[in-house]
Amino acid sequence: LQYRVELLTWEGNDDPPSSHVPILKKKIEEYDKDWELMEIGAPGKDNIPLMFKKKPGAMVS
Repeated sequence: LQYRVELLTWEGNDDPPSSHVPILKKKIEEYDKDWELMEIGAPGKDNIPLMFKKKPGAMVS
């Protein structure tokens, strides 16, 4: 099994948390299709961790 953690940095730290949802959704939708989202971590002031797992049968890069 392969896992990957990506830190998504918020674009504008003073924006309300509700404005982060579209940013998060876009990042997940555009992520490498050989990886699937496993967990969204606790958001911080500047970023949020996303954990992905390599899909079975996907080519190792």
